[in-house]
Amino acid sequence: MAKTCGKNNKKVRKSLLKVSLESIMKTKNLLFLLITPLSVIFTLFISSTLWTAPAPLIPDSGPIVYFLKPILVSLVYVLGLLVIALLISGGIFVPFQEKNSLLAAKFSLALSGISFAAAVFTLTLALSQPLSIVAQIKVIATYGWDVSSVRALLLISLIALVSFLALQRPNIDRVGLVATINVIGLSLPALLSHGGGISTHQWAVVSGLMHGITVSLWISGVAAIFLIVSNKQLTQDQKSLALHKFSYLAIASVVLLLISGQINAFSRLNNFTEVLTTTYGQLLVIKVTLVTLALIVATNIRKRLKTDIKKLVGLEVGLLLFTLGVSVVLASTDFPRTGNAAFTLIESVTGFPEPREFSWSYALTTFSLEPFTFTVGLFALGLYFWGVGTLRKRGDSWPVFRTISWTTAVLIGMYVTNTMLGRYAILLFSAHMVVHMVLAMVVPILLPLGAPLTLILRSLSPNETVKNKDSQVRNLRDWIVALMNSRYLHTLSHPIIAFFLFAGGTWVLYFSPLLTVLMRSHLGHLFMDAHFVLAGYLFFWNILGVDPAPRKVPDILKLGIVFGAAVFHGIFGFITYSSDTALGGGWFSEVKPSWLVNQIRDQQLGGGIAWGFGELPTILVLGILVYQWASRDQRLAKQVTDKEIDDYNAYLKSLKK
Repeated sequence: MAKTCGKNNKKVRKSLLKVSLESIMKTKNLLFLLITPLSVIFTLFISSTLWTAPAPLIPDSGPIVYFLKPILVSLVYVLGLLVIALLISGGIFVPFQEKNSLLAAKFSLALSGISFAAAVFTLTLALSQPLSIVAQIKVIATYGWDVSSVRALLLISLIALVSFLALQRPNIDRVGLVATINVIGLSLPALLSHGGGISTHQWAVVSGLMHGITVSLWISGVAAIFLIVSNKQLTQDQKSLALHKFSYLAIASVVLLLISGQINAFSRLNNFTEVLTTTYGQLLVIKVTLVTLALIVATNIRKRLKTDIKKLVGLEVGLLLFTLGVSVVLASTDFPRTGNAAFTLIESVTGFPEPREFSWSYALTTFSLEPFTFTVGLFALGLYFWGVGTLRKRGDSWPVFRTISWTTAVLIGMYVTNTMLGRYAILLFSAHMVVHMVLAMVVPILLPLGAPLTLILRSLSPNETVKNKDSQVRNLRDWIVALMNSRYLHTLSHPIIAFFLFAGGTWVLYFSPLLTVLMRSHLGHLFMDAHFVLAGYLFFWNILGVDPAPRKVPDILKLGIVFGAAVFHGIFGFITYSSDTALGGGWFSEVKPSWLVNQIRDQQLGGGIAWGFGELPTILVLGILVYQWASRDQRLAKQVTDKEIDDYNAYLKSLKK
C-alpha cells in the first residue's frame, strides 16, 4: 500500500512538472529567455566593442570566445532570475506550490552548468589563451580563484547546484532559504567586479553589493508577478495580495538601485562630460533610459491594478531583461576613471595609501568612513527606532534601557570601524586586536540586551498587513518566526556550538592561514568583522538575551560557558603574547608599514591586549547576570507575597460569614 502511494505521488509530481514545463516553454514565454542574450549582441554592435585581431605573436582567445562569453554571462543572470521568480511565485508571494519549486530545481541544475561554462570562457579571456588549453580542471583550479569575475561565476555554479539538491524535497522553508542564497549569488559578480581608483575602492564594494541585490530583487519580483497574474489557478484575492507584497519590495529596490547606481557612476567617471564622450558613458545613458521606461510602465501598472495588467507586466519584464543585457556589456567595458594605480598590497587591499605613523590619539580621534559598516549601522539604528516608534504610536511601552543598550552597541561598532583605528586594523596586529575585542566582546554583549527580536515581533503583526488575509502566505513577521523556530538556528544556537563558534573561531582564524586569506580582500575583511559580531551575538544571546531563545540554558551552565570563554581567550592572548613567529599565515608581516620597526613586537602587544581585555567583558557579563537573577528573584518573591495576601484577605472574608 505504501509503495503504491509513493508511486502515485511521484506520478503526480511528474505530471505537475510536465504541465508547468509546457506552460513556461510556450513560444511567447521562451522569448523572454532570449531577450537578454539578444540585447547583449545588439549592444556589442552599437557600441563597436567588437573583436579585433591582436598584433602578431600576441596571445588571444579568438572571436568565438569573445562573443560567447557575454552571452553565457547573460544566460547566467536570466536563469538565476528565473529560479528566484519561480520560488517567489511558488511560496513567498502566494501559497506554496510544489510544481514551481520542482521546476526551479531543474533550472538550478541548468544554471550550475551554464555558470561553470561562463566561468571557463571568462578565464579564457582573462588568460588570453585558447579555450582548449584553459578548459582543463588543472588550469581552472590553478587560476580560476584568482580572477574575481571567474570566482563569482564559480560560486554561482556551486550555489545553483546546492539549490538543485535542496529543492528535491521542497517545502516553504527551503523555498525561502534557496531564494535568499540565489539573490546573494547573483549579486557576487557586481560585488567582486568593482572598479574605480584606490580612493573609491570601498564605495565600489558597497555599491556593487547593493546594486546586485536590488537588481535581482526587482527583476525577479516583476517576473514572479508576471507568472502569478498568468496563473489561472490562483484567485483574484491571492493575486492582489501578491501585488501588495511586491509593491513594498519594488519601492525599496528602486530607491536603493538609484542610490547605488549614482555611486557606481561616481566611482567610474571623472566628470559629467564623459557620459556623452565615452563608450562607457553612452551605454550608461542607454541603461538609465531603459530603467526610466520600465519605471513609467510600473507606474501605469499601479494605476490599473483592477484591470488586466498581464501585458503591461510582460512589457516591464521585457524592458528589464533588455536592460540586463546592456548591463552585462557595460560591466565588461573599460570605464574612464582609472584613479591612482594600487602599487602596493596596502593600497590594493585598503583602497588607500599607507597612512602616517601610528599613534593611539590619531587612530581614535580621526574619522575615516567605511561605507559598508556605516550603512549597516544606520540601517540598524533606523529600523530599531522605527520599531520603538511603532509601539509608542500604538500606545505600548518599550523599556528605555533596551533602546540605550542597542544604540550604544551600534554606535560603538560604527566608531571602531569608521575611525583610523579601523584602517590601521588591516596593517597592525595591535590595532586589529582592539577592533576584534570590541566587535566580538563588547558589541555582542549590548546587542541582545536591546531585545531586537522581541521588538520586531511586537512591531509586526501576522497576516494583518492587508485586508484580504491569507493564512497560507507568510508576511515578514511569519518568516522571522519561522527562522527562529527552524532547526538551523536551533542547531547553531546550541550553547556548545555557539561557544566553539565564538571562542574556537578565534583560534582557527589566527593559528591558521585563514586570516591571510580573508585579509587579502576588502570583502574578506568585512566578512571577518561580521563573523565577530554575529558569533558573539549568538553566544551572548544564550547567556544574557532578553529575547526568547530556542532553548533555556541553566544558570550553572551559563556561568560555566562564561568562564570557559574567558579561559579560552586568556590562553589565546598568552600564546600570542609569548609567540615570536608571525600568526595567521604571516599577513601582518606582508603588509608591514615602512614606519613599523618590529612587527613581532606589535603582535605581542596585540596578544597582551587580548589577554588583559578579556577580563573586562567577563566582569561585565557576570554583573549583568547577577542583576538579572536578582530581578527575577524579586519578581518571584512579589508573586508569592501577593498570593499570600490574597489568601489572607479571602480568609478574613470567610470569617465575616
